[in-house]
Amino acid sequence: MDVDYDQGLSTNFPYPVRSYPGKRLLDVILAVLGLLILSPLFLLAALAVRLSSPGPIFYRGLRAGLRGRPFWQLKFRTMRVDHDRRPFTGKEDPRVTTVGRVLRLFRIDELPQLINILRGEMSWVGPRPEELSVVKRCYTREQLRVLSARPGLTGTVQVKYFPGLEFCIPPGVDPQEYYEKVLLPRRLEEDLQYVDRMSLLVDIWVLIRTLYCIFVKSWFFLLAKVRSADVSVGQTGGPASLAEAG
Repeated sequence: MDVDYDQGLSTNFPYPVRSYPGKRLLDVILAVLGLLILSPLFLLAALAVRLSSPGPIFYRGLRAGLRGRPFWQLKFRTMRVDHDRRPFTGKEDPRVTTVGRVLRLFRIDELPQLINILRGEMSWVGPRPEELSVVKRCYTREQLRVLSARPGLTGTVQVKYFPGLEFCIPPGVDPQEYYEKVLLPRRLEEDLQYVDRMSLLVDIWVLIRTLYCIFVKSWFFLLAKVRSADVSVGQTGGPASLAEAG
């Protein structure tokens, strides 16, 4: 499927491109190494997605890239194919499959974006790419400045709010509305700070923090979820059930 480019944004973008010497070369080298080293994990993830629910293995979402130029962001599919098309995924979103929750927690669903990096559409570190429709509807002129940098596989917002912004949403509110009105401006403010201080050292710091989140914090989060589930089962089916049986 061809992308319908928004020439009004990509050709008349009001800000200069932001980068630093060697960033693109580093992106390509790390992406090639990542594809070679992680190829077995790619195969396992693809098989898990295929067996867990009917539908394609990959998901393609239209995102706003460098200078606002749209591109198709690649992911392993983590949702049912018959779900509604709300862009933002809320906490405990029923559209997400069981396998999808695991892939999301450990960021495995994002690995196909190494291909986006090789294509020059993304970088390893940068502001996370946003839905094109949300950019057109919600971004102010100043906030469009985040598009002066290539969107990233990871970023400062992702390590700060791990495992995801959806866990910042209070219960009883519409996730999409809360995201656009509250979380999106907060996210863009931090993304603009990254754009202003972008450097090799900052990118290394973000990558190290990302690895820590994936290999350490994700397990603590998963363990907390398991303990919470055990407590819930105990409260609903433990002592009460025994009393009824007696």
